[in-house]
Amino acid sequence: MYKLSKSNKEKISRKEEELFVKNCNKILVSLENKCQCYNRANFPSNNIKQCIKYRKTKVCQDYNLCKKYFYSKMNGYEPKYNPSPWENPVILNSHNCYTYFLNDHNEMTISRCNKICKKNNTCKSQPKKCSELKPQPGYFSHYLKSNKAQVNSFNCKNMIHNIISDNPSIKQTTFYDKCPNGYYKGALVTETDETYHFYRQDNNVLWSHKPGILKVTNIDASNKIIYAPHLADRDYKKGQKVGINYNEFCSYFCVPSNYFKKTFSI
Repeated sequence: MYKLSKSNKEKISRKEEELFVKNCNKILVSLENKCQCYNRANFPSNNIKQCIKYRKTKVCQDYNLCKKYFYSKMNGYEPKYNPSPWENPVILNSHNCYTYFLNDHNEMTISRCNKICKKNNTCKSQPKKCSELKPQPGYFSHYLKSNKAQVNSFNCKNMIHNIISDNPSIKQTTFYDKCPNGYYKGALVTETDETYHFYRQDNNVLWSHKPGILKVTNIDASNKIIYAPHLADRDYKKGQKVGINYNEFCSYFCVPSNYFKKTFSI
């Protein structure tokens, strides 16, 4: 495997770095069960340095090398992987991948959902009709309201425009670049002109996501852990008539941490 040593980091081309990341992704995913460390909640540990030291074995040598590289692209402002707060029935059924990408519990959406579910006494189970309240990219900035032709046009160009219209502080980036302090990475994919999906990077190096009104997870369509969304399996269709295949990877983003700047959606 090609290694990125301190002496050759600046000399390699982006193509070589892309190949390195692709190989690393395979190694990380395949050796996850043997070389990963877990916290008390049985989630992948965010103490990367300690885990590498603890798993300093021949089997995990390449795994640790790749983990160090992926970790070097982080800045310490990544959110903690903790699905529990997203499993409250009101939040689970009214929030989606967009709010998870922003790491926001939307107060307006929660309030509207509570009003609906209190009427039919479903707030503690599965609030009915709350799924219709899920925030959508562009709604906050009223971009879609003034450009109705693009409401159902889920292509990368339009989606990126809508995201940045809602939150101008969000900036496009690449997998290979580190976000500035106060920001963490997110990613956008689409099933061309059909639908979209978001991911966010957590402080354990891995990526997680909230599929619609389903629970937060850190695995892809093949039930594999996610280290790089652009390399993850996003085909939930698998040749069947029903399902979604997020065939188009749009972009990575630098998203402001809630401790740094407030983000908006509706």
